[in-house]
Amino acid sequence: MTRLVVSVRDAQEALLALGAGADVIDVKQPDRGSLGAADRRDVERVVAAVAGRCPVSVALGELVESDHSTDDPLAGAQGISANKVPEEACWAKFGLSGCGQQADWRRRWTAAVARLSKGVQPVPVVYADYARATAPPTSDVVDLAVESGARLVLVDTFDKRGGSLLTHWSLGRIDELCREMRRRELRLALAGSLGPCELLQLLPLRPDYLAVRGAVCDGDRGGRLDPRKARQIVDIVRDGIAPAAPSAAWTTKRAAR
Repeated sequence: MTRLVVSVRDAQEALLALGAGADVIDVKQPDRGSLGAADRRDVERVVAAVAGRCPVSVALGELVESDHSTDDPLAGAQGISANKVPEEACWAKFGLSGCGQQADWRRRWTAAVARLSKGVQPVPVVYADYARATAPPTSDVVDLAVESGARLVLVDTFDKRGGSLLTHWSLGRIDELCREMRRRELRLALAGSLGPCELLQLLPLRPDYLAVRGAVCDGDRGGRLDPRKARQIVDIVRDGIAPAAPSAAWTTKRAAR
């Protein structure tokens, strides 16, 4: 069964998402980019608020922007660093933008992963718009996951102004990746400006997780979490059907397709 990941910026949003029925709480700071790392205090407060009722994942920003492999006090200045992720968290996600131009990015990944608390699993990120992000292509990231023992891979979009995941990848390409991940015994999470219309198209492909932020917010992904929208998205993922009273934005998207 596909599970729903809801990204939150603080403990208050975490409780709202949990109350709406989210399966996984993901902590990030959306103002800092696609995988913007939240401050350590906010991460710790979210973990405490969730209190083990569901898994928690933590975004750690881009691997090349903060040196997660050292004890440099400036590392993670714009958010939590790898060695500070609470051991109660299940996953820590690293963005790989810029790594396509870094010959040593695999070494940096290995060093960063080594600093995670025991039990926190690393999640490498495939950017669907990897050329724009100067990130490694999908095959390299999947190979990295296999070689490093990562169990989950996230597909996301780097530039949130460039459209959703389905702007960059066809359903056929995503289906092929879903099948490959199952063959290689890896789990797959899909994200990237996913709204109700995109979720309904992706559900038949049976990804392990679908992840949202903007779809559950008041306004764009930088707004506050709206419990009503969160419950609507939960119902879509669980039931696989459109809401009884879809929003005007969703109706417009459906008509456009």
